[in-house]
Amino acid sequence: MTRHSGEEAMNRWLSVAVCAGVLAIASGGRGVAQPFPTRPITIVVPFPAGGTSDMLARIMAPRLTELLGQPIVIENVGGAATMIGAGRVARSSPDGHTLLIATSSTLTTNPHLQKSMRYKVSDFQPITLLARHPLAADVSNAIPVKSVSELIEFARKTPGGINYATTGRGSSAHLVGEMVRTQLKIPMKDIPYRGSAPAVTDLVSGQVHVYFDGMTTSLALHRSGKLKIVAVTAEKRSPALPEVPTFAEAGYKDVVLYNMYALMAPSGTPRAAVDGINAAVRTIMSDEAIKKRLTADGMPAEPTTPEQLAKMIADESEQMRKIITSLKISLE
Repeated sequence: MTRHSGEEAMNRWLSVAVCAGVLAIASGGRGVAQPFPTRPITIVVPFPAGGTSDMLARIMAPRLTELLGQPIVIENVGGAATMIGAGRVARSSPDGHTLLIATSSTLTTNPHLQKSMRYKVSDFQPITLLARHPLAADVSNAIPVKSVSELIEFARKTPGGINYATTGRGSSAHLVGEMVRTQLKIPMKDIPYRGSAPAVTDLVSGQVHVYFDGMTTSLALHRSGKLKIVAVTAEKRSPALPEVPTFAEAGYKDVVLYNMYALMAPSGTPRAAVDGINAAVRTIMSDEAIKKRLTADGMPAEPTTPEQLAKMIADESEQMRKIITSLKISLE
């Protein structure tokens, strides 16, 4: 049997085990098997309701309930560039019953920007990547801007410059905003919000000029004409938004960044629980309706093994370190 076919066989076995409710974990080092899960599972979303992390949690919750046999509780704990919610999970019992939907801010940006962290990346056990997407440059209809060149012109001629929303200092939205400010050489000031939903609300109402948001929460508003996406931070155009160019096409090849969404557990969570949740998520993400929905939203499902996710986190963290250092980004 090849390694690949062996992995597929193991994943199939785990999916069957999850569906049958026979997952067990060792208890107290005595080799006594305990069923898992034994009570409701809480998924902490480190943002207010309405953003991409929240959407992913709510897509998975009904199916996870079916597969794991316990209710899924979604707890929105926003603020401090995901650190409040992440800290809550880091301090929870490592038994698989409290999980976190972490983002790039949580895992690869905060460690290089935040002077006072509420957690360490090593406090978490990777379970699986859920999806990745580039960020979209959302522009308010309150300003006469429909392209990157028009954004530059408008910012430079506006007294005091323009402003842009973030989901906290050090968030992906803030990091991309600083990349854009530096690369495009435009005056632009950040305004932090507790999450994507309130930031989008103020963007649509004209309270802020620009917001660098995940494509999933921007697409519907762009298509309905409530805001304008003028560029995306990808190497090539998104199939979900083929009419919108990349920043690279506009002449800014270094404005490339993706946001990851990963399911994490507290460090020390038993491997049987980690593998069982991983198998359940893989089953959910292989559903054709869910795959189609996420692809249409610009963030195709990308489930991984825990080891693959750990490597992705390490690689992206090094990329973020280089970007933050080269741009001299500081929160002080």
